[in-house]
Amino acid sequence: MSNHFQDIYKTLTDAFNPNFLDIVDESEHHSGHYDSDAFQPSHIHVSITSAAFNDKSRVDIHKMIHKVLHPFFKKGLHALKISAKKSEESE
Repeated sequence: MSNHFQDIYKTLTDAFNPNFLDIVDESEHHSGHYDSDAFQPSHIHVSITSAAFNDKSRVDIHKMIHKVLHPFFKKGLHALKISAKKSEESE
């Protein structure tokens, strides 16, 4: 696991205290269309469940996640796929 990967995991954990968090590196599926050596992982899929999302719309949840991961995009993260659930949805 790369340092960036660990930093992304910690950032999401600190921001949302998730009940569930899984991050999958999908960079290998996108080789050739982006400078994949610049930042690893370049493409990630985040699956997250958190009570922090309970009173939020799906659009607001995505905005929240993008906001906390913005520094990684500035460093070179290229793509983010999000599968987010509210804690109340998983009960």
